[in-house]
Amino acid sequence: MLRSLVLMTAEHCVYGVQKESLQVRAGTSTREKGGELRGVKTIFEHPDYNPVTFENDVAILELDSAFDSTRPVDLLHSDNSVADDAVGLVIGWGISSAEDGGRSSPNLKMVELPKVSEEKCAEVYPNFNATTMICFGGNGGGDSCLVSIHSLYC
Repeated sequence: MLRSLVLMTAEHCVYGVQKESLQVRAGTSTREKGGELRGVKTIFEHPDYNPVTFENDVAILELDSAFDSTRPVDLLHSDNSVADDAVGLVIGWGISSAEDGGRSSPNLKMVELPKVSEEKCAEVYPNFNATTMICFGGNGGGDSCLVSIHSLYC
């Protein structure tokens, strides 16, 4: 959440989706109950999003009303860079194993991932673009990866 009515998400989560079919849930760790639900007033898709390479995989959602119990995150300013020893936090209801039949987790999951050097990222991801992308992961522990771009629970 960037502002009281503004969220950032991955473009692949809303690519080709109508705003009327989206709902945003906050204030709970359970996917289908609890917390607060809000509708989406506007989807702002990145004009340079590439669904093949996932460059510019970012979209902004404007909500139809603010959440009562959720506050925006603290953001870096444009003149800040991400430290080499930074740790990223990935949170979501995504698929957590191949054994679960491709179903999204009913409970919110979280994993901390260390920043990966641009060189290492380019080795494992040929489409890496250091001016528009940053890499986290590869520590041998938890991970986050795109399994399906058609998940209902991005």
